[in-house]
Amino acid sequence: MPSWLLLFFERMAATQSNEAPDLATSFPNLEMLVHGGVDFAPYRQRFGALLARTHAELRAVYPASEGFFAAADRGPGDGLRLMLDIGIFYEFVPVEELHDSTPTRHWAGTVEKNVNYAIEVSTCAGAWAYLVGDTVEVVDTNPLRVRVTGRISHTLSAFGEHLIGHELEEGALSRFSETLDAHLCATNEDYAAHRSGGFGTAAPEVRPVPSGSFAAWMKTRGQLGGQHKVPRIINDAELFTDLRRFAESSA
Repeated sequence: MPSWLLLFFERMAATQSNEAPDLATSFPNLEMLVHGGVDFAPYRQRFGALLARTHAELRAVYPASEGFFAAADRGPGDGLRLMLDIGIFYEFVPVEELHDSTPTRHWAGTVEKNVNYAIEVSTCAGAWAYLVGDTVEVVDTNPLRVRVTGRISHTLSAFGEHLIGHELEEGALSRFSETLDAHLCATNEDYAAHRSGGFGTAAPEVRPVPSGSFAAWMKTRGQLGGQHKVPRIINDAELFTDLRRFAESSA
């Protein structure tokens, strides 16, 4: 898990009295860093910086409780190669047919590219046409490579629109950027002039960050969360003692 790796690297740096992780020094022979379990896009920039002075490559995997499904054998945008010879039979149900009484059930030989499927597995461990809960898109058929696009629970199809997780996320970010840009143009003449006057000012770009990023940034400024009262109280022994006495007398 990318978040677990970051915690490990930070703890390792602390034990070595370093301000920040230095993987090139700590792991001079590092050749590969394997990650999986969550969307890696929010972490890619940070891991790129961590591995900048190493020769290590990043490789994504697709593990699950039901089996080890796929692994990257190419670049980040080329999907994950499905494991077809480890005792798992895969079936692919088009997302828009998921709630039909008799949905189409494709196998590896009949899937099509650029179609979002819910993935089912039958395994030698006893699972039979088990719906894993993930949605995938086939990016290559020979050999079969897939891209995880979200979870079945994150789909939206109230009126038959069949939106999946990554489409919802990308659409929300795009819509927020457009709304913010229009509002700034309407309320700030200087901004509007720079957006339309040939100054080359681009529209706002919204970039999602991992959970906890704001708290971590505030911590670098000596604050806890969105304020600095708690750290000040903890570090001021006299003030802390007075507050504790007050609390005890009021109990």
